[in-house]
Amino acid sequence: MLRVAFLTIALGASLAAMLAVMAASADADSTPSPRSAAYELTIVELAGESTQTPPSGTPEATPTPSPTLPAGSIVVEKLIRILGTDNAALWPPGPGWEMRLFAGLGCQGDPLMTDVTGENGRVTFAVPPGEYSMAEVMQEGWERTSETSCQDGIAPPGERLTRTFVNRRIRNGDVNGDGLTNAIDSVLLLQISAGLLPRDALPEVDRGDVNDDGEINSLDAALVLQFEAGLIDSLPTGTS
Repeated sequence: MLRVAFLTIALGASLAAMLAVMAASADADSTPSPRSAAYELTIVELAGESTQTPPSGTPEATPTPSPTLPAGSIVVEKLIRILGTDNAALWPPGPGWEMRLFAGLGCQGDPLMTDVTGENGRVTFAVPPGEYSMAEVMQEGWERTSETSCQDGIAPPGERLTRTFVNRRIRNGDVNGDGLTNAIDSVLLLQISAGLLPRDALPEVDRGDVNDDGEINSLDAALVLQFEAGLIDSLPTGTS
């Protein structure tokens, strides 16, 4: 009985030891092996030298240059009105007249350019497109028959703009303003001197004082008759 009990105890102890060893072995097998551990692979890219410049924001637009308009020209001409014809094609050019060019309309301020008409009665100003005005400088012994002393115009690009001034000589003795100094003027002067005609009835009455003595009388009428008849070449005040 004692031997059987001892054997039983011994077998129980051995079995318990074996179970303990097996449990320890199982725990050891469940521990992850270092060789089987998961590693996280990180790829690092090394930046090398590059010849390209990275874009920096929105690229700037290249400004488009404004087109340059071709220059134009302004021609200012002087014509001399002659007696007996209203056909401007027959009027001769007027050389030696000063013409002025102004920026803008109305001939205001200082002139941009000044020139004198040549033998063809013209001056030419090269100008960029825009608004301009032209004026003539009057000479003694002449009167203007064109409408105004200042003419406006717009110079187009690459083209020519022409403005014309017309003048005629002042004819002393031409009291009725018909462009002639003749017997009709003499009769009118006699009527004025006799008080038969008021001075303000004649458009150019001041021209009746042909001898420039400050009065209109029969002497002026007589001088006009002599000029009309060809007895004198000119009147004392220089009528041509």
